[in-house]
Amino acid sequence: MSPTNFRQTVCKRIIASEGETVGLKHRYNPSKIELKKVPKGHVWLEGDNKHDSHDSRYYGPVPYAMIQGRVLFRLWPLTQLGRLDTVATSLAATVPSEH
Repeated sequence: MSPTNFRQTVCKRIIASEGETVGLKHRYNPSKIELKKVPKGHVWLEGDNKHDSHDSRYYGPVPYAMIQGRVLFRLWPLTQLGRLDTVATSLAATVPSEH
């Protein structure tokens, strides 16, 4: 269940949880920072490719109920194949999305 497309699933990092504040650079004026507080029952998700990621910067905070799983293992690149540490795993989630 995505804010934009219920048929696709993507993997994004949980950057902030309820009550935490996220600083966002203004698209046309990077020196301007906008602060957003994550509401209760929500998380803020961002992709690893910050310049080309369809994530909470586009659709806003995501309800906990939309999180479908946790990333436990890395398959690519092969040089980094293996189980992820607990810190990284606690910050990653899979949710349906458009991109």
